[in-house]
Amino acid sequence: MVSPEMKCYNLSRKQYVSPLFDLISNEKIPLILLAAFLAPIFFLPCATTESTTPIWANETRLGKYQDAWNILNQTDVYYLVKSTFNTADYLWGQNFTCVNVRHTYLDQKMVVSNFSFQNASSNGKRFSLDLRTMPLSTYNYTQQNAIQYELHNCSLLNDTVIYSDGETCNLLSIPYETCGMGCELWVNEKYLKNGTTPACCFFLFDLLCADKGNYDIYNKQCDTEQERETELGPTT
Repeated sequence: MVSPEMKCYNLSRKQYVSPLFDLISNEKIPLILLAAFLAPIFFLPCATTESTTPIWANETRLGKYQDAWNILNQTDVYYLVKSTFNTADYLWGQNFTCVNVRHTYLDQKMVVSNFSFQNASSNGKRFSLDLRTMPLSTYNYTQQNAIQYELHNCSLLNDTVIYSDGETCNLLSIPYETCGMGCELWVNEKYLKNGTTPACCFFLFDLLCADKGNYDIYNKQCDTEQERETELGPTT
């Protein structure tokens, strides 16, 4: 799989700092140099990463909520309502907003995801992007619990399903964002418009994701904007 380069550091804080403390304890390095070495560690936002399996990745207990086809078989428009990030140069660009998707059936193994969105460079226009999409398995699941998108440059992005009821909302894990802990909350358009989105959808995002980032991608203006769509060229 080819995926965007992750800007995270696999080295733990403990492993990185320990040799420096050995030096200072032996008086081989001045305190001011120690401070210079430690500063990047404590101020880099991704200095550590989670290596354990997420609590929600349990097929026995939670697999019934994580079937990828529950999402891919949906034909309604879904809006990206909340996300732990708001820039994805390989997909929707910088400061993206009003992102929605509708899936179009292609065959028994694949669908087309029809995205529409705006970003910092769209000047009020809407971009559209169609990506071939298929289910796959992650975390050693026997069922297909993840969604794979093929970008125009042939890169592949794998999003794992944390929760989907097949009707109102989908919560996805985005492992190539937010230092491996990215999330997206998608909500069915009709529930957004009539204000009946189940509270449990937002609860799950707040519980599992919001402490890593909390961007509101959807707003009411997304419903009324009628700018013409501009076809997006191949991503790089």
